[in-house]
Amino acid sequence: MTVRPAAATVFNDMLEDAASLVVRGSTVGAFELKKFEHLIGQLGSADRSGAIEMRAHVAAARDQFDEVDALYSRAIAATEDYVGAIVRYILVLSKTGQALKLGDVADRYMESIKLVPSAYQAVGEALTCAGWIVRGRQIEAASGAPEARESPGVDVPMDGFEERDIAAAVGFSHQFLRKRGAKAVGIRTSGIAHDDGPAQVLVELQVDQPVSVVSDLEWDLLAALGEAAFPIEQHGPLVLSLSTAGSGISGYAD
Repeated sequence: MTVRPAAATVFNDMLEDAASLVVRGSTVGAFELKKFEHLIGQLGSADRSGAIEMRAHVAAARDQFDEVDALYSRAIAATEDYVGAIVRYILVLSKTGQALKLGDVADRYMESIKLVPSAYQAVGEALTCAGWIVRGRQIEAASGAPEARESPGVDVPMDGFEERDIAAAVGFSHQFLRKRGAKAVGIRTSGIAHDDGPAQVLVELQVDQPVSVVSDLEWDLLAALGEAAFPIEQHGPLVLSLSTAGSGISGYAD
């Protein structure tokens, strides 16, 4: 008699590989994706909603975000662990730099998210790392996250801009890093005071690469931001930078 692992165990085992596919994006080969899709087919007979989530991860690896939205809407409706599915949906958006969509999804499901303290904290961290630094820090503090208690963040001088403008620029930065095979594993914010002008906020993305690589990435990112012409970064209170990952940051949930 063959003993088969429980569907939940198979799903959890696949989730780490699925997250890796999402982070790596366009660098993932077609054969690897097809092999993973074959495993999804096997999962589907025992865990329909889990298989839908795995397909959403594959769609994210292919940058098919309308498909990600459609699949996660189905998965959330089909599972008893709907809050867990919501958090995993938000983390997929976080890992791929879909900052504006992440904010909208968090708003849509926030009443359900609040019911589970660990989910509430994870979503707060994801919002912060995506550039929603005011909302994210507020949620982290409300959920009792140690990072938020130790580093509550700074006042953000918006000067006619909105937090959504910061998230757009930070999301663009995450997308840039992902295309270059790097990722930000956390974020640090601090205020910059000026004697002869308005204050600014520094958003520092902590990157999982050596100093020499991060230096080159930052140079190229600043050029890309200049071409994209985000008003809040060019003429407003936002200053973006990269540094090598270290301690004392608000980090991503895996």
